[in-house]
Amino acid sequence: MHGEGKLVPVDAPENKGQASGGQINESHQMLQHQLNNLKQNAETLLEHLSQCTCPHVQEEETKKKIILAADYLDSARDYVMSSHGGETGPADNDGFLVMVEKHMANPQQS
Repeated sequence: MHGEGKLVPVDAPENKGQASGGQINESHQMLQHQLNNLKQNAETLLEHLSQCTCPHVQEEETKKKIILAADYLDSARDYVMSSHGGETGPADNDGFLVMVEKHMANPQQS
């Protein structure tokens, strides 16, 4: 672990070019890429939901997929953060699903 238990962002300069042992490697970079895709997809969905009143948004299949994705991401975050002794919950105690639900209820507050 870096510097007496302090967490260092994976893209921090001190991690660039380092191999294994928790530092950046190809697998780590792939995970970063996937997480960036998740973030981009979530932002795209939030933007779409704020402007769309189409029935597909309210379909159970759509809701189930978002709930499942949020659950998987929450579980992964909890697992990774617990291995570092870090806080497992989001800072504002709102998960992704709660953010989506709030955004759907008040689309003009983006």
